[in-house]
Amino acid sequence: LFGAATSRTSVFERLETITGSIPVITEKSDLNPVTSGSMQAATGGQGTQRGSAPTGEAAAVQGGANGSSAVASRLPAAPNLADQRKTTPVENKMAKSKKRVIAVVVTVLVVLALGGGTLAAGIQYFGSWQGLKEYVLGGGDYEGTGSGEVKIEIPEGATGNKIGELLQEKGVIKSARTFTDLFKKNESATSIQSGTYVLHEKMSAAAALAMLLDPKNKLTDYLSVPPGFTLKQLKERLVKRYNFSESAVSEALDNPAQYGINDESLEGWLAPLSYDVDKYPTLNDMVKAMIKATKDNLTKLGVPEDKWYNTLKIGSIIEREVNKPEYYAKVARVVENRIQPSSPTNGLIQMDSTVLYGLGVSGGIPTKAQLKEDTPYNSYIHPGLPPTPIGAVSKAALEAAANPAPGDWLYFVTVNLQTGETVFSSTYAEHEQNVKLLAKWCDENPGKC
Repeated sequence: LFGAATSRTSVFERLETITGSIPVITEKSDLNPVTSGSMQAATGGQGTQRGSAPTGEAAAVQGGANGSSAVASRLPAAPNLADQRKTTPVENKMAKSKKRVIAVVVTVLVVLALGGGTLAAGIQYFGSWQGLKEYVLGGGDYEGTGSGEVKIEIPEGATGNKIGELLQEKGVIKSARTFTDLFKKNESATSIQSGTYVLHEKMSAAAALAMLLDPKNKLTDYLSVPPGFTLKQLKERLVKRYNFSESAVSEALDNPAQYGINDESLEGWLAPLSYDVDKYPTLNDMVKAMIKATKDNLTKLGVPEDKWYNTLKIGSIIEREVNKPEYYAKVARVVENRIQPSSPTNGLIQMDSTVLYGLGVSGGIPTKAQLKEDTPYNSYIHPGLPPTPIGAVSKAALEAAANPAPGDWLYFVTVNLQTGETVFSSTYAEHEQNVKLLAKWCDENPGKC
């Protein structure tokens, strides 16, 4: 087969010719897929199953900070999220078995062909019989824990062999074959969750497997809901950043009754916190957690249940009107003073934030034209509180809404949009002077108002 070839180069060329297309050997026991979704209980929480979405945002926000872990909706029968997203199919087992047979047959032919001096030359070229065998069978390994940082995406349903191939392609391990052997022998290996992991370059197969088995090396997807975030903004984030389908998001968020909420919208009920997306089997489960967090806050604050919704409304206005907790209780008092039938404003709270919400706008100052647009949320036209809350409400804002500061203020205006400095007044004359301060600041800071 090799003729008179005796040099290292010629032996190597012939080995390349014979073995260049030999597939990595797999066995039936190598085909145990990596589990995900509801099968992850043994590794710390069930994983949601989503499409190829961008990596989740870091857990960032609680209380009053702005910031920010792939799911689709549960049908009435509450199917697992795995049915609602794109998944990676498990490799064909029969094809793998055939590959093993081919690899073994070709290996035997090579060994039989390498007779006498040619076999010796092959062993000399690869350093040892083991080196020659590892070349033919795809073996070999690095030593130690490696260095640097490599991100690896493990798809749902990936087998030990598939993971090994991914690790080898990224330069994490030397041989997929060696990793597959270890995967096959480790009973815990099938508990590796799908997702993104941070490993090192040139690690031993054993070290790589150990890191994949340690949940702390998995980059968890977090969904952060900032205070003041609207339901519309949340829906957009779920679709664009987390690969939820629009129908799934609509099913989970447009029907409050399924969560025991008798209001027309879930606006205001979803607590602004960071949520580990992988922890929840379905989007509905995560929404339940959001609602529970809000109810827990209201209960701990001692707010009577029949006042929960109005407290959420006032709290949501607070979130959108000022950005400093030191002003929260004063804004709550202004709202309370204004909604009284005997107030000088005849019950009109006249809040820019409600006007903008009714127009589907987030942030900024409404124009004169916008202030005249008649929507149910235009508090310059319609007295009392808006029909629903206008955004997510933090615990701090809820506390202020439940316990307004004592005072007779009827007006307030933020006079510096950069620092958030806000001034309060009891008369319209005082308020007019304060509005001039804002106008002056806007003139000095073009494009900021």
